[in-house]
Parts: sequence; C-alpha cells; structure tokens
Amino acid sequence: MNTPHISIIIPVYNAEHQIGRCIKSILSQTYIDWEMILINDGSTDGTAEILDKYALTDNRIRIIHKANGGVSSARNAGIDSATGDYLTFVDADDHISPDYLEKMANASPADIVICGFKNSGSQPFVPREINTDSTSDPKVIAELVNIPYYLDTPWCKLFKLDIINRFGLRFNENMKLSEDTLFSYQYIAKCKTIRTVADSLYFYDGLWGGENKYNLNIQELEYISTMGIKAIREINNTFNLKIDTKYKCFHLSKLSGLFSDFKDYDIHGVYVRSHGDISLCDFLSDHQISPLTIGMLGADRLVRNGKIRECRKLLIDLLNFTSIDMRKLKFSSKKEKLFYFVLRHIGINGCINLLRLKTIM
Repeated sequence: MNTPHISIIIPVYNAEHQIGRCIKSILSQTYIDWEMILINDGSTDGTAEILDKYALTDNRIRIIHKANGGVSSARNAGIDSATGDYLTFVDADDHISPDYLEKMANASPADIVICGFKNSGSQPFVPREINTDSTSDPKVIAELVNIPYYLDTPWCKLFKLDIINRFGLRFNENMKLSEDTLFSYQYIAKCKTIRTVADSLYFYDGLWGGENKYNLNIQELEYISTMGIKAIREINNTFNLKIDTKYKCFHLSKLSGLFSDFKDYDIHGVYVRSHGDISLCDFLSDHQISPLTIGMLGADRLVRNGKIRECRKLLIDLLNFTSIDMRKLKFSSKKEKLFYFVLRHIGINGCINLLRLKTIM
C-alpha cells in the first residue's frame, strides 16, 4: 500500500449548513495520512466559528481565514500552504466516501489519479481503468480531454504538489467560470503517468455547470475561450496530438445580454479570435456553436414554462440579432431550420404556435 501524505484543500464561503457533512466525511476516512486545509474565503455567516471549532478536535485540520477573493483565490491559498505529496480538492457542499483517500492513494504513485463521482440528479460517472504512461500512449490524454467529466473539475483527483509548484500552476483568479477545467488542462500537459480508480468515490451536490450561477460579459467570454483553447493547443503540441478545439471552451450560454445587447457578428468575432477562422454563415449554421441554437432552446423553454410574454421579447431580439440573410444558412439541425423558417416567414405568433405544438406533442 502506498502511503503518500495528502493535502485536502477545501474552499469555504458561507457554508455553515453544508461544511459539517464535508468535514465529517474526511474525519471518517480509512486512510489517516492527510492534512485538511479549510480556507474561509471571507464568509459572513457562522462558517468561521464552525471551522475553528473543528480545528480544535484534530491536529490534522488547519484553517486559513482570508478576505473574500473567490474560489480560485481560496484554492491558491490552500496550494501555497500545502505540505502533502499530493493535493486533492473537495468543495464545501460535497463529501467523499470513507475509502476515497485509501483507494486514491493505492492507485499512486502516478502524476495524476482520477476517480468517478455521484450526483443526485444524474447517473454516476465511473472512469474506465487507465494505468499508462502518456509518452508511450498519448492517445489517453486526448481521451481525458474529449470525454466529459475527466478534466472538467479539480475534484476527484490527486495532483502531485511537486508538479504544481515546479511549473507554477495555480487557478486563474481572473476567471469566474472554467478556471477549474483550465487548471486540469494545464496540469495534464505536465503529466507522464496516469491512473484511474474505476469507482464513484466523490459525492457532488451542485448543479453541473453552475446553471444560471454565472453570467459573463463579452470580454470575460473571450478571455475564458482564449485561455481554454491555448491550453488544449499546448496539450496538442506536448503530446503530438490533434485534439479538435472547434466545439470546446465556448460558454456562450453564460453571456449576459446575448441577444439584446449584441449582433451575430459580435459573437462570431469572439469565436474567430479565440478558436480560429470560420465564416459567419458557417458559424451560425452549426448548431453546436451557433447562438441561434441557444435562442431556439431558450424560446422553447419559455413556452414550456408558460412565459409567453418573455418568449415574445426573445423572438423580437432574435430577429434583431441576426444580420445575415437566413436563406444563406445551412442549418445542421432540422428543428432549427424549421424554427427559423417559421420565425422569418410566418412571424412571432406562428413561431410561438409551433413551440406550443411541440409542447403538446
């Protein structure tokens, strides 16, 4: 059995009702060689007092109290304070199985160890068994990047502190979305040995992607897109891979005022500057990246929720948003083609009736 010292980094902000369960799940671990670093990121509720009380019960618990700076700032403070051979991250409203650390430690030594997770609202993610050297099997790196859940988050993983510090890796404090995926991308580019634990050992209680938690302005959207694509290109260069970036790192649905404040060519420009050249016509026609897809789905959701007035406003915005003649578009989705044909040629009421029909069906 491998017995590395593991630093467990937990950023905490106003989590007085959740943090107890998280801490207790760590105190009940079958593996004992760990330190827990709880970073109180300027909480204004009773979090600080709860953390201080727990610190008195076990000398492996350390508390860092700091001014509020966001989750990346808190995680970075934990990294700076860590003394373990490995780091693992746990969110304050999540918890881990009693054998999480033991099974992860047993999978070491490796540059990265990844396990699966469970969520109350979805099927568990269980990774396939991987035990490989990225220099001899670089395709496994592409698999980790291309398959959702492997590298999307910093939790469910053991990271080597030596690699993190040797390459100066930290969470980007200028990003409020996808900073965790960026960190994982930047870290995996430095990895040689990779192991997975084919078990769901982490319990994630949040909503995947934050749902409506995050709103981006257009500068933030472009910055996040640019940083993500840059990281994937570094992975491609390091391992001589050809990971396709066309559909990656473009969080358009999080852009505030997408249809009311911008035109299609504004969004197209962001995509071109971060991802590379594509015509406006091809951009709007591709349902995997097109803002028109988001518009259609948004209108459908509003009708399903009985919000007809809001839907009418969105459809007006969609008409004003589009500068290109829609007859030039070759929609890759038949539903989208029908939706925008009705919107352009029959009008807003016809489009709403179409959506109502779909709802009835």
